[in-house]
Amino acid sequence: MLGVGVTYSPAIEELLQRCPELFDVLEIEPQTLWTRLRDGPPYFRVRPEMLSHLAGLPGRKLIHSVGTPVGGTVAPEAEQLELLRQMVEQFDAPWASDHLSYNQTPEFATGFFLPPRQTPAGVATVTAAIGTLQRGLGVPIAVETGVNYLRRRSDELPDGVFVAEVVRTADCGLLLDMHNVFANALNGRQPVDEFLGEIPLERVWEMHLAGGMELDGFWLDAHSGAIPDPLFALCESLVPRLPNLSAIIFEIFPSFVPLVGLDLVRRQIERLHELWELRRPAVGPQPAPPPRAR
Repeated sequence: MLGVGVTYSPAIEELLQRCPELFDVLEIEPQTLWTRLRDGPPYFRVRPEMLSHLAGLPGRKLIHSVGTPVGGTVAPEAEQLELLRQMVEQFDAPWASDHLSYNQTPEFATGFFLPPRQTPAGVATVTAAIGTLQRGLGVPIAVETGVNYLRRRSDELPDGVFVAEVVRTADCGLLLDMHNVFANALNGRQPVDEFLGEIPLERVWEMHLAGGMELDGFWLDAHSGAIPDPLFALCESLVPRLPNLSAIIFEIFPSFVPLVGLDLVRRQIERLHELWELRRPAVGPQPAPPPRAR
């Protein structure tokens, strides 16, 4: 049980120093700390002083990759996998996570995350990618539920069924991004209760919460501020149903922090501690994260 935390960015450093007791966990997105070099090898530069600085910040550390999503057919770069593995080991992260999305095709990079095809073939593709990531990093993998602004095609599985098939087939954990689920429901994909009724709640190791905004008739997963009150109310009834929930993380993009202020971020972390207190112990044996590979 890790506790409550936030996705790291330099924009929240002052709050980390001012209120360290609020942060049980810091979730680190490694690729945001790397510099990609034009010519290589090496293909990335990682500053050792930054890693030392992060190690000294409050809380345990989780590794949340934003460069090796598992929804596509393009394998992650070997050097990127090696750097991720090194960071997992350095910070003693109990698991690593990435997105149930893709951002590369054999022809081009998309520049943002897109949803995979929710078909049996898509399940097989994702399962293979999760296996590659787990073998490369040597720790259990949790996949993050994605946001999807597209209509479901007639040959595709419902969102919850697809997620359930992936985590059961790959035997992995689930990072339940509840703002993504909330946004998907508002945008007409699948009601929240229906989605939650289809996924294996015992597989949820981690939860993400964030704020969003409306634009051109869509609710955007913008990570732009406070958690919407209706979403928080949903989570109050959900958290007691997650027997293996080990971390709740608040996400906010660094560019929004100066606009909303650190006091708002602090209040969101305090609300997450209220959610954390709603956890209930599991009744009977429950699946737990598998042991770290050696």
